[in-house]
Amino acid sequence: GGASERISIKLSSQLKWDDLDNRSVVYVGSFKTLSKLDTLLARTNIRYGLNPNTLKVQDETQGSIKSLDLIWRGGDYQRDYSVILKMVGPKNNPMVFLTGFSEVGIMDAIKTSTDPGFMTRVSNFQKSTVFRTPLLFEMICEAEGVNYTVFRSRIEYFEELQNPDKDNQ
Repeated sequence: GGASERISIKLSSQLKWDDLDNRSVVYVGSFKTLSKLDTLLARTNIRYGLNPNTLKVQDETQGSIKSLDLIWRGGDYQRDYSVILKMVGPKNNPMVFLTGFSEVGIMDAIKTSTDPGFMTRVSNFQKSTVFRTPLLFEMICEAEGVNYTVFRSRIEYFEELQNPDKDNQ
């Protein structure tokens, strides 16, 4: 990297495999607009479903270890799940996903990931502060709010991910 690298903004449907292989990618949007990025999400423990909106945390040995259904909706007031993923792509390039089912989840992912108290919040949830560098992780929060405003956010799940290219970090 260097200051000469350009930032380009693309719709997920416009991404090419070359982008996923050779660029750092930050995805901000809903699950339903993931497009090609869906295949990268499949490398994590998080699975999502649309209609009905569901999130499942998979475990290779135990199958599904957590299932979150999104059925509650009170008028404009919404409950949603936000997912924040920080992983590495095919060529060890950084990938960040800030996603949810609706605006509330997406805004919560952005707000949570940019919060200066993020590490403290995660440490309180984890009841430990052992983090690798770089920190690769998957996280689910339950969020409540209206439109683009989040009133309440609570961590439901957090797991550090191994860097697939590094042997026993």
